[in-house]
Amino acid sequence: MNKIYSLFLVFILCFSFTNCGNNEGPDVIPLRDYQVQYDSDIAKIEDYLKTHAITVINNPGFSDDQDVTYTEVTEGDPTSLWLDTTNPLLSRTVALHDITYKIYYIKLRQGGGALDNKPRPCDVDAILASYEGSYIFNSADTNELKTFEFESVPFPQNNLNLESVIKGWREIFPEFNSGDFVDNIGNPTTYSDFGAGIMFLPSGLGYYNQGAGSIPAYSPLIFNFKLYEVNRLDQDQDGIDSWLEDLDGDRHLKILPEGQVNLDNSDDDLAPDYLDLDDDNDNVLTKVEIENETTGEPFPFAMIPTCTSGGLPKHRDPVCQ
Repeated sequence: MNKIYSLFLVFILCFSFTNCGNNEGPDVIPLRDYQVQYDSDIAKIEDYLKTHAITVINNPGFSDDQDVTYTEVTEGDPTSLWLDTTNPLLSRTVALHDITYKIYYIKLRQGGGALDNKPRPCDVDAILASYEGSYIFNSADTNELKTFEFESVPFPQNNLNLESVIKGWREIFPEFNSGDFVDNIGNPTTYSDFGAGIMFLPSGLGYYNQGAGSIPAYSPLIFNFKLYEVNRLDQDQDGIDSWLEDLDGDRHLKILPEGQVNLDNSDDDLAPDYLDLDDDNDNVLTKVEIENETTGEPFPFAMIPTCTSGGLPKHRDPVCQ
């Protein structure tokens, strides 16, 4: 009886795991090689650029200003995005995943407002932007290059922190300026002279193997966008907005491994200044070093005391406290 019971128990255990000889769980799909996937993505993007043209609506003061529509053309057509001289194709390279990515993008409008005084964001600021997102794919039936629009946000309500979005957005939005706006009581806000553009992103600078919502994994992406407002953030709450801690002025604040030179890091520790409570590692908090002794409030950045020893601001000079 005990022998029968034992055999029954073994059977139940085997059944629970579906197969006694295979209890390793579902197969894990290996991550695609970044270089191989990038080569595929950039080929699709360049094919799309060579076979499509755009029409841009120029309608200042209205919600459709700088809206974009795409039409298919013959490769080599001078109006294609690849050859268009009215809206010339630009590019930016990004080192990531031990390879070099190229991002193609188009500036429909630089932005800056009517007085050309509106800011560019750093890649850790928050932005208010409208956008349309599509992914590029090959038709299963004809293998023709197609796009599918997965999201449209024409009237944004919330700011987006560029630290929390895909890498491609962090690279391209700092190339544009925000614009002017007028709050209309009871009606939508009116925006004008804002930055507007298009970015074409390899999947490694988007969602890569994760996908998102209706976006399949390994999809190259297209975004049409309008940059309305920039909202400065202070990630470490030290009294200095993070964009002012972009010490090399490239609008990209970097976290680098130990041993690599980081120009955005005053004391060469692991935390760049925008995440460092003590920028010069002198055991006095940055927030304390920039306080007005009378009011206890931070000085405006341009008024932060400078030490005579090295000409650095007080909060970045370890011998000046």
